[in-house]
Amino acid sequence: MRWPARWRPQWTMQNQLLLVALLITLLAWVAGIVLTLAATKTAMERLHDRELVEVATLLHGLAGPELLEHGEGSALSDRIKAVRADTQATLRTDYRYQVWTIDGRLLLANFGLASAAPMARFGSTALSWIEMDGERWRVYAHRSVRLNQEVHVAERASMREIAFNVFDPSFLLLVALSLAAAIGPALGLSRLLMLPLQELVRGLAQRSPTRLEPLQVQHAPVDIQPVVSSMNRLFQRVGEALQREAAFTALAAHELRTPLATLRLLAKSAQAAGSEAERQQTLDELVRSADRCAHLQEQLLTLSRLDTQGVVDGGEEVDLTEVIVDVLSGLLPQAREHRIKLASRLDGSAITGHRFGVLTLVRNLVANAVRYTPEGGRVEVHTASRNGSAFVTVDDSGPGIPAAERERVFERFVRLQREQAPGVGLGLSIVRTVAAMHGSVVTLGDSPLGGLRVTVEFRGRALARELLEDFENLA
Repeated sequence: MRWPARWRPQWTMQNQLLLVALLITLLAWVAGIVLTLAATKTAMERLHDRELVEVATLLHGLAGPELLEHGEGSALSDRIKAVRADTQATLRTDYRYQVWTIDGRLLLANFGLASAAPMARFGSTALSWIEMDGERWRVYAHRSVRLNQEVHVAERASMREIAFNVFDPSFLLLVALSLAAAIGPALGLSRLLMLPLQELVRGLAQRSPTRLEPLQVQHAPVDIQPVVSSMNRLFQRVGEALQREAAFTALAAHELRTPLATLRLLAKSAQAAGSEAERQQTLDELVRSADRCAHLQEQLLTLSRLDTQGVVDGGEEVDLTEVIVDVLSGLLPQAREHRIKLASRLDGSAITGHRFGVLTLVRNLVANAVRYTPEGGRVEVHTASRNGSAFVTVDDSGPGIPAAERERVFERFVRLQREQAPGVGLGLSIVRTVAAMHGSVVTLGDSPLGGLRVTVEFRGRALARELLEDFENLA
């Protein structure tokens, strides 16, 4: 059976701390009481044993010399009666004793018959337990060679247990007062310890969705500091994501405005064309502009997706040979259209990373090389592994990029003086974004083919693979 939600207790951290403190206090009390009772019982047993030894010694002093002096006859009987009377008032019925001669003759006893058996084994001075008349008795034997006597003394076991059978109600009051004294400070201390957490809760409750500044919690304990630090890092990441989203939205709106206006203008021009040839030419321009818009949209979406990935931690195994072959196969029709030769020399390198990101990086590098290489040119892709790093190099026979302008081309929508070639200026920006995700480095240089060389170093991400046969794939 489950309690309705409104009836269930609200187990706050403060209540849990109080409950734990109460349980620990109760357990400590129970353990203390048990240990105290055990220690007290042991001490009382030892005390009663000492008293038993003292009683035996007293009986030796009281009965021994007197019995020896009176010898046999009526005088001895009178003395035995006198000793019994003296001990009866002192020992009552809770103690039993026997005075024996060393040769086993009973001289004196305060119970039983003259033919009674000894309570202890002759000659043994150890304390022991015996059963008499259905009760347990503690027995001690004391021998005196000088007096030619051995005294056996027994104490009723119930005498030793009487202290544990008496319950004092004031003990419960003492326990209650002790618990109250423990709970009071525990309540105050728990409230004091919860203040930083309550401050954190208030700070979060008062925040609006746009308030992403770091939380400030005064005197936060060590246990709360990681929570505050993690939330501050989360706020920072959310803020960066919102900034990227806002920047991307503004960028997309700005960059799409011109192509859309061009499409509208070309559509109107096609409507107003004076001849079929002019209309067809305008429609061809319209198709190319639509393709450019589609390419821009694809690049913007790719950039947006990559911006949200963040730094790759670990990742999956990515076969660079497989990725590059896929990219070359996809761009082969475009290369053939412009009579550009595609070649690749691959060593079977593999890395740990994000496959979509690596595929996007290689596709943009090769697509840029094909786009800016003139007809009849050549594009080559190489891979190599050295010192735990993997390298991807793309060479082309295009116009290249001047050394002074090579850093600028990584900025978004920067195309330098190559506006005559189709493109939107996002390719190398996407490449650098993917490289940053993988902790990699992108460098631009002069290609032996006469154009641009782009090298991407995936630092410390190369995986040991069997060397594959180099191959060349010509368009």
